[in-house]
Amino acid sequence: MNRQTSFQRSFRRRSLWLLSLPVILAAIAFVIATTISLQPIAPNDFTGALKITGVASFGYLIFAFLYSPAYIVGLMWFFFGTSGRDADLKMRISLMPLVTACFVWCPVMFVPSLNMEERILAFLALIPTTLIVGFLWSFFVRWAVGMSLRGHPALDNGGAADAR
Repeated sequence: MNRQTSFQRSFRRRSLWLLSLPVILAAIAFVIATTISLQPIAPNDFTGALKITGVASFGYLIFAFLYSPAYIVGLMWFFFGTSGRDADLKMRISLMPLVTACFVWCPVMFVPSLNMEERILAFLALIPTTLIVGFLWSFFVRWAVGMSLRGHPALDNGGAADAR
């Protein structure tokens, strides 16, 4: 039982680190984009790596604006829902995109230039992307964490192989 608890804690800790990676990247992109926008350099002077970094940061920030509030709700749902000993971690990771998709309406509803019909259409357009990218990301997290824990002692008995 002790090995299984250790395995579950390791699985949860590693999952949380990987799941928080998009939020960390959004913060880094915000810092980079803000730093570049505060430079007294004309946009024509941006070349090479600075230009690529700036475009990537601004592009990521657009996606972060659209998806981060919903993703943070999903991440908090996973965090609080897996704090107990009997939490089903793999099921929570698998359902996280559905929770995220339920809250993707948040940024769209706060754009004042859109009327209500356009807001609803934008919300409906964001849902498929949220689900597709979310399921791909959750399967990657499950795979990466599972691969990193292959040598864990709890797997010798096969008792914690399902990360329950």
